[in-house]
Amino acid sequence: MSEAIEEELLETGGVGTLDTALLNIHKAISETWETKTKMDGKTLERMLYATSAAVLSYYVYDSHNYIMAIPAFLSAAKAVSVGARPETTLDDLRIGEAINLPVNTWRGVNLFLYSASHLSNVLGTISLIAGNISSAITAYGFGLGTLTWMTGDYMSKARTDTPESKDKNISLYQNLKKRMNKVFYR
Repeated sequence: MSEAIEEELLETGGVGTLDTALLNIHKAISETWETKTKMDGKTLERMLYATSAAVLSYYVYDSHNYIMAIPAFLSAAKAVSVGARPETTLDDLRIGEAINLPVNTWRGVNLFLYSASHLSNVLGTISLIAGNISSAITAYGFGLGTLTWMTGDYMSKARTDTPESKDKNISLYQNLKKRMNKVFYR
């Protein structure tokens, strides 16, 4: 990874600050889960991804919005395989760098999806109060499905987010090869 991107990550401002705040909140939630239930944080992530896959699958069925089958499938894959889950916020930056996006763009996409899920849940509640049950179910389907998906991602990154311990000289190809080995050979 280029030194400019690493410096940009350390100088988190705007999107980076919000993303870091969400990481800290989800880290606290994960730690509380582990102390209260005596179960590993990976178990909580697995349940979040499985819930997301189920809710998004119903959303696809109910709304005929077939493009949302992709996040439903990805959530199911993340529920089954630990290697498919994001490891650190550096992964987001590497993805953006690989497809020539400006720094923190991928983190901004995550924040947008997280915010959109909350907005959709609010709209679902308004529809429910207005008596429009069908519209409320559709809004809750998107909102809850996306919220559990993004929460699982943030918890996964928060549990393992130690940028100092990552090998800074590893190439994108080497990183992808390592991640694919985790997915297929675990």
